[in-house]
Amino acid sequence: MKVKMIARGCATLMLLAALAGAGWLLATQLSPSNDAKASADGDTGTSRAIATAKGRTTAKERAQTTKARRIAERPRSAVRERAQTPPKLAVEDENLSPRDRACVEAIQAALDDNDYARLLPAVTTAAKSASSDVRAQAVEALRWFGKVALSELTMFMADADEDVRTSACDAWTSALSEIEEPALKGKLVVSAMEILTDADQLESMIMEINDLPNSAQMDILTRLIEGGNKAAAEVAREHYEFLTSEPYEGIDAARKWLQENPDDPE
Repeated sequence: MKVKMIARGCATLMLLAALAGAGWLLATQLSPSNDAKASADGDTGTSRAIATAKGRTTAKERAQTTKARRIAERPRSAVRERAQTPPKLAVEDENLSPRDRACVEAIQAALDDNDYARLLPAVTTAAKSASSDVRAQAVEALRWFGKVALSELTMFMADADEDVRTSACDAWTSALSEIEEPALKGKLVVSAMEILTDADQLESMIMEINDLPNSAQMDILTRLIEGGNKAAAEVAREHYEFLTSEPYEGIDAARKWLQENPDDPE
């Protein structure tokens, strides 16, 4: 009897020991070791660092993103559809001087006769008028003639009156859409940007070269950057960085980039 009780007691102790061992093993499997914890912590830290790096964009990347968005959102200049008949000028200023009134009448007569040569002296006179209304009418007349008026429109793109400036830039951009030859288009863009100082107008103007070949864009940008108009140079530098993904470091660097990124074959 005593032997049986002792045997049962030993069996019970062995069972308890086995259960304790199993519990320890289970706990070991479910709880990560120090090395595992360190590894997990390291992975978490790495993931956080990567996420932080992804979220931290450089000023250059932000500028390129902004430029890309502006290009995507800008309305493309459609080729101007010329009206069948010239516009009738509407002067709102009732206190025009006899000289200004005669100027507007001369502009209207040139429009009615579709005579650009006759228009030229009238718009030249209008550009010197103290009346913004007269200058605005000259811009509208030039707008109707399209690309032949590009040169004369630049006289009004730096006008003292904001509405006249804006209208002239809009008319100039519309007329530029009629030019297809890249070299000529580039020359016209440079000549226009060299006289502008308004950052928004310059930014709008530089967008007009996006569809040109790399060689044409590079020629325009380097001429503006190296030119005397600081406002235009700043806008050109930003566009250069957008195009090349690197800051402007001189004409030699620009030429090297162009050698590595030649125009697409037609």
